Order: sequence, then C-alpha cells, then structure tokens
Amino acid sequence: MWHLTFEMVVAATTLLLVLFMVIALSINISPLLSSMDNSLTELNKTLKESSQISSKNNPRRKAEVKTTGTGALAGMAIGGLIGLAGGPVGVIIGGILGAILGDALEIESEKAKH
Repeated sequence: MWHLTFEMVVAATTLLLVLFMVIALSINISPLLSSMDNSLTELNKTLKESSQISSKNNPRRKAEVKTTGTGALAGMAIGGLIGLAGGPVGVIIGGILGAILGDALEIESEKAKH
C-alpha cells in the first residue's frame, strides 16, 4: 500500500513545476508580449491626453501655492511642546498635528496674499 510522505509530495510538485516551465519556455510568447506592450503604450498615451484635456477645460482650476515649510516646522515645534504633557507619545502626536496645522495656516496666508 502506498503512503504519501512529505518528501514524495515535494518531489511530485517540483516535477510538475519543472514540466510547466519547460512547456512555457517552448511556447513562443513574444507576439503576446509585443501586443501587451502596444496596448500599454496606447493606454498611457490616452491617459495623458485625457488629463491634459480635463486640466485645460476646468475653469475653476486652482492656482498652485508654494510654501516655504516654515509653517509646518513652527507648528511641529509648538505641537511638540504642547504634547510634552502627554509624554513621548504626546510629543510625537502633537508634533504631527502641529505640522499639519502649521502648513495649513501657511497655505491660507499665502492664498490671502495673492
């Protein structure tokens, strides 16, 4: 009577994988790869054209606001100081929240200037 052992299962699986690899290597897949490459190139071109059209046709296009980063840095420092009351975790969370708020405030002040 046959008893399957782990080694026998591994050997059978390995043999099947090698067989599938030999079959896969013997099939000429270059036309398929070429077709996939052409399709991806066409998709990329279509997406670029679509994004250019949508940005040109958007009358409410937002103006870019450049920030220096000082708002985020100052907010991080102030948030970290406030977070000292909560220990190390408070300093980290306070610093992150402070940086987010400081950056938002700097963006709003830059928008107000323009």
